[in-house]
Amino acid sequence: MLKFLAHFKKTTNDQLDQEEPKKEDTVVLLEEICDLLKTSKEDK
Repeated sequence: MLKFLAHFKKTTNDQLDQEEPKKEDTVVLLEEICDLLKTSKEDK
């Protein structure tokens, strides 16, 4: 039983670490710029 719980805890911690890597600031800014350009093209 303890081995099962230890294995379960390890796999959930590994999954949490791999879920969402943080984006760099430059990537976030470029995505925002792209979104703004898309909305400005739709307005015209």
